[in-house]
Amino acid sequence: MTISRWGTGVFVLTLALQAAASGVFRCVDAQGRVTFADQPCEGGTRVRPGVPPGAVVRERIELTPEQRKRLLADVQVALEQQWQKEVEVTLDASGFSALNRSTQDVYWFVTPAEPIAWIPVCLDNRIAPGQALRVPASELPSGTAFKFHWWYKGNEINPGSGYYTADRVRSIPMQTPPRSGTQNRQAKNR
Repeated sequence: MTISRWGTGVFVLTLALQAAASGVFRCVDAQGRVTFADQPCEGGTRVRPGVPPGAVVRERIELTPEQRKRLLADVQVALEQQWQKEVEVTLDASGFSALNRSTQDVYWFVTPAEPIAWIPVCLDNRIAPGQALRVPASELPSGTAFKFHWWYKGNEINPGSGYYTADRVRSIPMQTPPRSGTQNRQAKNR
């Protein structure tokens, strides 16, 4: 082993030991929110790297199915609010609209609310920056639950193919409002 390799090995080992010595600390703020830090905090407890702290495991186990469902719903709402800054999705009496507020092309797909298998691919399903996808209310099925999925262009599937995958799919659950009996029959007869 050369001196430079030996020196590099000692340096890397020293860094690893310092990181292991500093550890990870579980901190709880005044509102009861839990964060993890690489520095000790007031009232914090040290956590072994890679091992979930017992308190977090207990909290996870103690959540009822309703609490878990509510937590997931809260996370979905927070994500949707963030996504609205990039693609503004609306569904009202005039119809459905998805306005691309970003500086990149956005690709989209619509699925039924119940899960189905599909592959997000960037083809002709594009919304250019500043443009909107609009579907009039008369063309939407009444009282139907669906998901609007959108993404940015990811990697090319095969070099030279011109087909691209998604970077990360964002899914927004939607529900079309039911129409009155007369309007609903008219829409079905078209």
